[in-house]
Amino acid sequence: MSIIVPMYNVETEILPLMKVLSLLDYEGRSVEFIFIDDGCTDGTLSVVQDFLQTHLNFRANCKVFQQLNEGLSAARNRGLSESEGQYVWFIDSDDLVNFEYINSVLLPVLARHQFDFLQVGYQYFSHDIPTLGLQDSRVYTIDSEHMFKKLAIGEIESFAWAHIFARELIENNDFFPVGMAYEDVATTYKLIGRAGKMGELHGVVYYYRNQEGSITHSGNPQYVLDLCQTIKKLQSDAQSIQKQFNKEDWNLFLSRMLMVAYVESLRADCNTEIRVLRRVLKQQILSMHPNNPPFEYKAKVLLLRLRMLGIYFSMKDSIRK
Repeated sequence: MSIIVPMYNVETEILPLMKVLSLLDYEGRSVEFIFIDDGCTDGTLSVVQDFLQTHLNFRANCKVFQQLNEGLSAARNRGLSESEGQYVWFIDSDDLVNFEYINSVLLPVLARHQFDFLQVGYQYFSHDIPTLGLQDSRVYTIDSEHMFKKLAIGEIESFAWAHIFARELIENNDFFPVGMAYEDVATTYKLIGRAGKMGELHGVVYYYRNQEGSITHSGNPQYVLDLCQTIKKLQSDAQSIQKQFNKEDWNLFLSRMLMVAYVESLRADCNTEIRVLRRVLKQQILSMHPNNPPFEYKAKVLLLRLRMLGIYFSMKDSIRK
């Protein structure tokens, strides 16, 4: 398995992750660690190199590459091009993983079941490092239709770090659209559509660090435009994609992504382009009538009709801060 870690200015967060990764049972399991320095301007690379100098067994399984700053997608693509593992797992450099669960459950499950796509459980954290340990070790086999259903209703999301996939599922190393935010929205459904045997682990494997300035709470208008461009691509490809997935599930997935884009437009610094885009998104959302949407989506649509959705998220974001 190739564990790919793109890095950009994480000198205060990368060390805890490296300590955890060094505890993985990588010897004899063909696990490699690929670190991509995406043009860091702080001491991230020095932290990585210093750690490897004192952990020689771990260093033997690590590769470190440097490149000019091109963004997360380009760094992930570079990691793909340098990887040799049967499986690929992307881990964000400021997050953590549950090494005990990976050693005792995840790695044996991959070896035993040979899944093409394995969805893993995750948990959010902010400041306090979560307590690691063993949890639900059950593994569930699931087909592509039901996995996409989970994605459509929001039971799982398109996060690139929330699944491990077989290297053979991607056609080339330019898998992620370069220079785009929400790049995993454009890729996860493709992996699900191409995978044969899929599984799901309910135990918490991955710990995602909630930070101010993250893409989903950044207020950056460009991120909204990127997501809308991805949605347009999904809409244009709908006819061919619907041959792989249930049409109703696909419409629900599109509806949810439109709602995500609308909510992020509310958070974005407002300009004329965003205001126009917001009106278009609202019209599209209200014109779609997905079957059996989850309660959360229906509630957001109701608030949108009542012109209260912006107030709701403004209050929600204030409480979070």
